[in-house]
Amino acid sequence: MITSFKSELKINISGPDIIAALFTVEWAQHISDGITKGVYAPNQAMPTLLMLIWVSTFGMGLVWYICGHLNVTEVIGIFPVPVQYGFLACIAWKVLKYGFKISMGYDNWLDPLRIGLVVLAFALGTALYFFKKWNHHLAVRILVFFMFVPIVGFLIIVLGSGGNFNKDSVLREQYILFPYYENLPFYSLYVESYGNLTTGNIAWEALWKPTILINIFSMWIVLLIDSLLKIAGTQSELEFEFDGNGSKEIVKTGKMNIFAALVGIASPGYPQVKFNVLSYNIIENTKDRRVGYLVAIINGFLWISG
Repeated sequence: MITSFKSELKINISGPDIIAALFTVEWAQHISDGITKGVYAPNQAMPTLLMLIWVSTFGMGLVWYICGHLNVTEVIGIFPVPVQYGFLACIAWKVLKYGFKISMGYDNWLDPLRIGLVVLAFALGTALYFFKKWNHHLAVRILVFFMFVPIVGFLIIVLGSGGNFNKDSVLREQYILFPYYENLPFYSLYVESYGNLTTGNIAWEALWKPTILINIFSMWIVLLIDSLLKIAGTQSELEFEFDGNGSKEIVKTGKMNIFAALVGIASPGYPQVKFNVLSYNIIENTKDRRVGYLVAIINGFLWISG
């Protein structure tokens, strides 16, 4: 919401990226291993992970804020092109890897059904990419088709074969569907009924583990570079020039993340090229702030609805 209100590019949309989530997985794994070894208590798991996310987001906000004032956006201009594209390729490989694992269902990889699922996912994803790339004027129709037709097709196949979507469904046991979660109010994550988020239940020593600290510092560096690339990519794709080559946008991003961390637990977020280009292809202008407002309202409603 703040991005849409403050950004020079009025259709700018911010959000957490998958990169931050990949680092969070490492923290969760560390805590899980600690519980197995008896270092941490089970009731410390969620509070400690949330605190690590909070610390990383607050720190990331400070990094963006300081670097914006130091005009580090110029640094991306001296990065060799192979380095920039190598960096993006590394991220793409991670996305492809986890997309492949999720499509296969994590087990029984030689099962013909699993192979069929990953082939279907690859075909749909590839088709969506090229349709969007070559048919900007049909962006809305293409997106609506790919958002609903594959899902409806999947539902028909499951129901037609006698399957179901109950919490004890075989599809959930085989990881074709996500685990079943009870509907709970959003604040239940933070109150006593769900982890008791108090200082006594946070394993503070986890914040000072060398592996965790190195991981957090690495995330800050990676997200800083990625955000600079996102600014450069937005300017290139939309032929839009940010004031100061994006330094002011980085400062705003820093302020927003500091604010987000102070009012709750939030993953680091910053403007995303994919959303900006998608918005532009749909409304064909860069001056309508209502796009970001609508995205914020819909996602906010889904979050607080439980």
